Amino acid sequence: MTSDKIRHDILASIPASAIPFLKEINFTDLREIRLRAGRKAVLYYGKIAEPVGSAYSSSDISEIFASICRNSVYAYLDEIKNGFITISGGHRIGFGGECVMENGKISNIHNICSINIRLAREFKGCAAPLINHIKKGDMIKNTILIAPPASGKTTMLRDIARMLSFRNKVTVIDERSELSAPFCGNIQFDLGPQTDIISRVPKSHGIIMALRALSPDIIITDEVGSQDDIFALEQLLGAGCKIITSIHGYSAESIKKSKSQLLSLFDTIIELTKKNGIPQISRVLQAEDITYD
Repeated sequence: MTSDKIRHDILASIPASAIPFLKEINFTDLREIRLRAGRKAVLYYGKIAEPVGSAYSSSDISEIFASICRNSVYAYLDEIKNGFITISGGHRIGFGGECVMENGKISNIHNICSINIRLAREFKGCAAPLINHIKKGDMIKNTILIAPPASGKTTMLRDIARMLSFRNKVTVIDERSELSAPFCGNIQFDLGPQTDIISRVPKSHGIIMALRALSPDIIITDEVGSQDDIFALEQLLGAGCKIITSIHGYSAESIKKSKSQLLSLFDTIIELTKKNGIPQISRVLQAEDITYD
């Protein structure tokens, strides 16, 4: 994805007058653009933060938020309740503000005071080193990726789906629309020729739906961990389907302490790190390498 394409995607949702610095910045390693009321914009290049421009007022942030919602907050309410909106190019715009709660759930976010433009990246071929660990001949191994937030798990899962779908029926369960990034009915990333997508549904429900309706060889989803997820994965494995997924963490040992039931479902565990903005393998473990008390 080129700098011009990223710039075009952002300017389709936010007026150029609100982010005048956009035409001059370097997008090569840029990960996030943060806009906060009362402060300057901050560009995040990995762990490097670079303030730019002038401070934004509360009304500036409100106007930018309205522009992102195309002046129809109601039309985007389902996405706003989840804390972010996906725009063209698969970029995700997150919001900070006052949450409105109804029956224990967020029903809206008012008085938006910060906006985070998180740039989506597609690195075709980045998952190639993982495929040799995921496949054994024609057999797919149940695999979980472990990495801290913003370490490239989602990027890897997209490319795994794309590569495996040339010879397998793949279903992506995309609870938060991060893997496929649908925008106006169009999928923003190449997930492969034999990939079906179920989005905006809890993973546990989506897995059961896929098993009943789409007869997948492989199901790919992001960030599992709940007891409902574990139950659905057990149903999936019992049906003879394969699973490739991810979880936040720093190592198999750290995950094992609280998620031993989940970890025991997998044949292969791949720990990821990020180098020069691209996710890479840190360590690969097999099921027999993990001992449980």
